[in-house]
Amino acid sequence: IVIFSRRAHGERGTQVLRLGRMISGRVYIVTCYVSSDEVVFHAYDAVRSATMRTSVTMMHLRSWLLSEADEQSVEEHVDEQQACPHGNSISRGLSLQ
Repeated sequence: IVIFSRRAHGERGTQVLRLGRMISGRVYIVTCYVSSDEVVFHAYDAVRSATMRTSVTMMHLRSWLLSEADEQSVEEHVDEQQACPHGNSISRGLSLQ
């Protein structure tokens, strides 16, 4: 019995991407699979018949993205403070009549 699958190396999840990319001077076929708990990337070098694989769990990816968003929010707040350091004191000095 021969079973053909769209998933290389028995990866779980759905294949969401396949494209050719130049990486370090070599052409690789990059494939991405997404499942409920991880994202997996394969990079296949057809000349050497070599495969590189890396993965990240959804929990780690979520944590990283949230920390990036928090960092960006802090940077935006600092930029606002530097752009208008006395912004609040100006509005306090005005009174509505």
